[in-house]
Amino acid sequence: MWQAGGTLVPYNYLFHPSALRHTTEDAGVQWIITTAADVPRLKEALAGLPAADRLVSLEPADGTAATWAEVMQCVSDDDTTPRLDTDDAILMYTSGSTGHPKGVRQTHRNSTAVAEAAIDIWSLTDLDHALVCTPLFHVGGLQLISLPTLLAGGQVTLRRWSVREYLDDAVRLRPTFTALVPAMMIDIINELDGTPRPLDSIRICAIGGSALRSIDWMR
Repeated sequence: MWQAGGTLVPYNYLFHPSALRHTTEDAGVQWIITTAADVPRLKEALAGLPAADRLVSLEPADGTAATWAEVMQCVSDDDTTPRLDTDDAILMYTSGSTGHPKGVRQTHRNSTAVAEAAIDIWSLTDLDHALVCTPLFHVGGLQLISLPTLLAGGQVTLRRWSVREYLDDAVRLRPTFTALVPAMMIDIINELDGTPRPLDSIRICAIGGSALRSIDWMR
């Protein structure tokens, strides 16, 4: 998308249909990449808007313009639209708790600077593997873990949060980098219930979102 000169608008999949429609109209969204399961919901919420007829599904689904595999077959590494540092790279929308969601403009240089800072602070390399369960419609999931890992040449595994699946992935995939909010950590402690599991591959665990209680209760 960036290679084609576009601007990324991550959708909050928890949005009410009216918020999805507002975000689409406010940002002037032209194409939407989605899972097959979300196609009916998007078609209903965006009825009458151009984007409703421009859905690209990760898997085959009725009512879509194309699948992701079909789109990728049309892409050439030589097809690059130059962009300036000051051009918008991302429109990250707020939750809308005080009204309509508001788009926060982030330039290419801003987004790159954040990723470069994370690489520098955490010494990320192409050997790192990030297990990402924080949403990509938030700066934590996208700009503080996913993009820095990819920019460093590393690997990213995306998952929706499920504490049991997270622990299984952390043992099986041996990620080196992860990010959690305190509520996720509480889920992990409750799931372990005093029975330790080897998570020795993780060298970076970023915590944010709210205050974290004393570490003593985690021992």
